Amino acid sequence: MLTLTDLVARLPDYKINIFIKTHLNYFDAALMYEGQSEFMNNIVYVCKTSLLPDNIEKINNIGLLLINDSRFNFSSLIADAAEVHAETNALDLLNDVKEIFTASRRVSESSSYLLRSLTEEKGLNNIIRIGSELLENPVILADASRKLIGYYSSVEVDDPSWENIIKYNYTPNEIVLMTIKEKLMSKIANSVMPIITDSGFAQNLRRIHGKISINNKMVGILGVMESNRKFRNEDIEIAAILCDVISIEMQRNKKFSNVIGGMNKKILLDLIIGNVTQTEIIEERIKLLNLRLYNDLYILIVTLNDVNFRIIEFLKQYFKTLFPTCLILEHDQNLILLLNFANSKELEAKESILIDLLNDNNLKASLSSKFEDIIDIRKHYLQAKKTLAIGSAMDTDLRLYMYHDYYFYCLLSCVDKNINLKDFCYPELLKIIEYDKALGTQYYETLYEYLNTGHNMAATAKKLSIHRNTIAYRIEKIQEITGMDLHNGESCYKLFLSYKILNMYENNIEYG
Repeated sequence: MLTLTDLVARLPDYKINIFIKTHLNYFDAALMYEGQSEFMNNIVYVCKTSLLPDNIEKINNIGLLLINDSRFNFSSLIADAAEVHAETNALDLLNDVKEIFTASRRVSESSSYLLRSLTEEKGLNNIIRIGSELLENPVILADASRKLIGYYSSVEVDDPSWENIIKYNYTPNEIVLMTIKEKLMSKIANSVMPIITDSGFAQNLRRIHGKISINNKMVGILGVMESNRKFRNEDIEIAAILCDVISIEMQRNKKFSNVIGGMNKKILLDLIIGNVTQTEIIEERIKLLNLRLYNDLYILIVTLNDVNFRIIEFLKQYFKTLFPTCLILEHDQNLILLLNFANSKELEAKESILIDLLNDNNLKASLSSKFEDIIDIRKHYLQAKKTLAIGSAMDTDLRLYMYHDYYFYCLLSCVDKNINLKDFCYPELLKIIEYDKALGTQYYETLYEYLNTGHNMAATAKKLSIHRNTIAYRIEKIQEITGMDLHNGESCYKLFLSYKILNMYENNIEYG
């Protein structure tokens, strides 16, 4: 249904004067013939003023689109009317008006179908399919980071960009660069209605682009390809309704809660959790990052088990204050921080503050080793994740676990679970264990501290709270029992690795 004002607004090629009296809504148009005496309500009649019936001034339940070929006085009418230039062709005008009503009905029907799709609760892909069928063209949906969310086409689409987005799950880098050059994202974001693009990557196949907004923030982009048929004027309105329906569906579906966020966070999260694995695609995504990265990067994982929402928001704000250049992600009940320093000494200076924060909030965290290339972010995320699991099992009293402290355990945890790690323990160390059991000595502990302090007898004595001469005696005795030369670096390495293997078993650390 359209008012006469709405109808006239959709006839920009005609010069029309409008006279509104009733503000009725109309659903169709017809040609008024000479001598006509009966009229259907809520119909717009097209006619020359010279052919109007004598009682036209008494009729008020119709609309009139009049070609003024007789200097007609429009003020005498009580119905809504519009004056068109005398030389206008009545049949051409009627056809144009009927097309507008047909388009209006199509928009109304499409709106009903799309709103009904929400009540069906069949998901976003079903809504995209219905939208594509209504628009009779392929439809594709990406989030704000240009990651593919869904698409539908009843036929194969002969377009490289369509094919690549579906293949790689992301908008290809060269297309993103074109959109930046043409300021397309800005145009879409600032337009109330969807827009038609016909340049750059769309020069061979026009698109309708519309924004998906949640809380006045653009979180997605809808694309309609002019592939199966040419666009009609009403397609813009239907695309706008489709955008609104998609927005509603995304807001009520937890699956898409992460869509509300910046492109950087979405891309990094995909890299971290392994959603993107091919090297060429990873490199392409990294090119899209709008981050100023320094040379010293770390991954910090903070566990959030049983932490309420307010504490999480407090932690995010605190971390942003403590590490101003960091980027904070949330995944799998953890906060994941990409720490970004010009100099790693910045981290050392803030380590005690970080530990105090963890203590105060009963939290645990782990820190990866340093890296310089963002392409290695997943490797260092897995480092930190493994460190957190091993550290929490071995040292329950600690709050912050450093990868370099658990390096050997992380290494050993990669061994096939069907292999018995104890088989790789140095036999000489097992001799010491048996000797301690038999005679009640403490050579096993002494040897570990001696190796751990780099053969420093004074440091070993201090650690064990015994005299230095006692340490010297014990080391000599250990060499006598095992027949080992503790000045041999390779032998010491094997012993130290054996200690790590036995520690894993003592703490029930799983591997494989």
